[in-house]
Amino acid sequence: MGHLGIEWYNAVAARDGGYRRTWDSEFEGPDGETAFTGWLRRTIPSHPRVLDVGCGDGLYTLVMSSLAERVTGTDYAENMIRLAERHKREAALTNVDFVWTGGRVEVYPFPDRAFDLIYSRRGPTSHLADARRMLRPGGLVAGIHSGDRERVLERLAVNGYELLAGDEYAGTERLKTLRDLALWLSRIPGAPDYTAPEMAGDLERIASTYERSNRGITVPHWRFIWVARWNG
Repeated sequence: MGHLGIEWYNAVAARDGGYRRTWDSEFEGPDGETAFTGWLRRTIPSHPRVLDVGCGDGLYTLVMSSLAERVTGTDYAENMIRLAERHKREAALTNVDFVWTGGRVEVYPFPDRAFDLIYSRRGPTSHLADARRMLRPGGLVAGIHSGDRERVLERLAVNGYELLAGDEYAGTERLKTLRDLALWLSRIPGAPDYTAPEMAGDLERIASTYERSNRGITVPHWRFIWVARWNG
């Protein structure tokens, strides 16, 4: 992911209060997000030290913390970490840490062999090289992405991980209104704020590329879930 778009992530944190789902929609078909959360819930209890790469506003990290001895969330957007710290204070949890990476996504400020499991929920894949150092031998890396399948597989292979699973989930998401589509589009990394009046023409143009009916606007909902082991 590099440094491209860091201003966008900071703006989303300031404008929208993090990654909260603000649109109304219904899912049809396989749901990779639910599958990934289920896998984490089953796996974290036997992997007590966990790192969440690209944790954003930290709300998901806080949920996972109930299953681990300690969870650390990290993000390269400083405003996101500020939000995460606020959410941590509100939840009054003591087994969670949030760390700003200083705008970096390739090298992380953690000791060698500090974690049993490192996961990324639609976050960067550039952490995979440094993850080898941070994982204990036999530790796991995992992620869910809405793109980058080939890049993930290439980075896992180049860095010497053993791929354990790579599953695709192809479904659809039906957004109820044009405003729901605008809110959904605005959360694509790097995208403008499609709810702004000056974006109305672009919004209509994009909407015309999707299936529309009196039930709403149907968009693809594709996810790739991967799990690998570091045997170093």
